[in-house]
Amino acid sequence: RYVDPALPMTLSTTELVDYLNRQNQGLESWRCTTTRMEVRLPNVLPVRLKGNIACQAPRRFRLTADNVIARADLGSNDNRCWFYSRPGEPAVMTWKHEDSAMIQQVPSGVPYIDPNWLMLVLGVKPLDASDYEVSHGISGGRELWLSAIEDSPTGRSLRRVIKVETIRGVIREHSVYDSEANPLVRAHLSRHQSFNGHLIPKLVKLQFPQMDSEITLTFEDIETNPHLSDGLWRLPDNNIKVVDVGNVIRQRYGVQYGEHESAFPPVNSRRAHLEPPVFRQNDK
Repeated sequence: RYVDPALPMTLSTTELVDYLNRQNQGLESWRCTTTRMEVRLPNVLPVRLKGNIACQAPRRFRLTADNVIARADLGSNDNRCWFYSRPGEPAVMTWKHEDSAMIQQVPSGVPYIDPNWLMLVLGVKPLDASDYEVSHGISGGRELWLSAIEDSPTGRSLRRVIKVETIRGVIREHSVYDSEANPLVRAHLSRHQSFNGHLIPKLVKLQFPQMDSEITLTFEDIETNPHLSDGLWRLPDNNIKVVDVGNVIRQRYGVQYGEHESAFPPVNSRRAHLEPPVFRQNDK
């Protein structure tokens, strides 16, 4: 049956951004200690884990999950991002925030983790209307798209797209594309629910097309604006090797951060995984 849409297609960029920001006004952090995680990798059966997730503006994030044989740890603090999985590379892969764009130019076996983007996906960072332009989606008048072009230190721009469903008035997808319109990462949002007056999706599906991988996160009870200790944002310390992916790329290709991506070899000639040097454990 016909349902009047929550949002008209005639909204301006400022009107749409203001509407979305009001959904999570005052939300600076949240956590869920009953998170279910399903990981799909190429040629491997899906892996199901249980764990915790927490996020805090401006760019703190932590997701830990495990089962009997597997463990995953993805995170970001004020200075660094990291990724660890078991089974997998027996090391914590880490990089500085300013190296994130450079790392995307070379497949390194780590997923696309941009804290600034994740804060938008998880609803703890408000949108800035001056960054976006609104347009009509391609789904027959049921979507409005917010698009932003962001310059990259590698010399190539990134395009960020937020797809807003007008029927229910919620964000259903965040996507990031490279300058050739290839998707780097997609976040599909669904099952939106109000927690203390803040609208948060209970299901987030992260797709990494370059790795042909997918992570589905399902949240149960969500606690908004909780007290989160500083220890939550420290790199995992499991007495294993910790490596700096940014330094690996510089050593291998002889480039400095900020140089144009022509310094890198063609995509099809790059190795999928890098043998990184040891990173100083106390540099957290």
